[in-house]
Parts: sequence; C-alpha cells; structure tokens
Amino acid sequence: MTKDELLQELRASRQQLEAVLEDFEPDDYLAPGVMDAWMLKDVIAHLNRWEGECVTMLFDLLQGRTPSRAGVHGMEQVDRMNAAWHEQDKDRDLALILGDFRGLRKQTVRRTEQFNEQDLMETGRFADLGDDPLWRWIAVDTYEHEQEHLPLIQAWRQQRLG
Repeated sequence: MTKDELLQELRASRQQLEAVLEDFEPDDYLAPGVMDAWMLKDVIAHLNRWEGECVTMLFDLLQGRTPSRAGVHGMEQVDRMNAAWHEQDKDRDLALILGDFRGLRKQTVRRTEQFNEQDLMETGRFADLGDDPLWRWIAVDTYEHEQEHLPLIQAWRQQRLG
C-alpha cells in the first residue's frame, strides 16, 4: 500500500457506496431491515461515527496528541460504542446524517494527505497505534468498514427497489 493507493481506495470506495445510494428516496432511508431493525439511515450514521473517529484520530496525531481511538480494544467495547452511538443518532435528522456522510470523506482525505508516506506506511511510527501502520487504522474505519456493510445495503436495495 502506498499513500496514493490509500487515497484512491478512499475515493473509490465512497464512489461505489454513493452509486448504490443514489436511487434511494428519503423515505427509503427510514425503512427498517437493512441490518435487522436498523434503517439505512442508521447504517449511514454508524459509518459516519467510525469515520468521524478516524478524522479525530488523524487530527490528534497531527497535533502530537494521543488519539482517544487508540484506547478502543476488543469487540465488546466496540459493540458498546456502536449501541451508544445508535441510541444517540436514532432520532437525528436524516439531512444531517447525509450531510455528515458527504463531508466526512472529504475530511478524511484532506487529513490523510497531510501525512507523508513514511507516517502512513511505517509500522510502529505512532506508538499509540500499536503494531499497525496508520494506513491500516484508516482503512478499517473507512473503506473496509463500508465494504463490510455494502453487501447488506445492496441486498436490501435489491429487495426494496427490485
């Protein structure tokens, strides 16, 4: 992985997800069933939360601070965070969630561009991130996360829109 490849993956993944979402009307975002009882709005808010954590982590690292995201370990803690965020976002306005969705990737790309190749690719460059290079943290919270949820959205889209 190079910096250019990482940036391309961030852009391509978002374009792929946006292409799937473009046929949905606002009411479609509010229908349950994408992931159990979760609506499409909930899934987008969930993706936003993790990407927002990524943007904050990148900002903290650029400022020389320990990112709070570095302290999250284990699926149990992740599941608790997901549940808390879902509770906070469930009544949030769809327009705000979609606005965040559109803006967050731009922030992620902009912050990622501020790091040099060595910062992104070198293992152990940031002690707070353990043995993983920074690009892995970015990938997990952004395009890999989107690719995890994309098949569910596509299947639901097929069922809903035909």
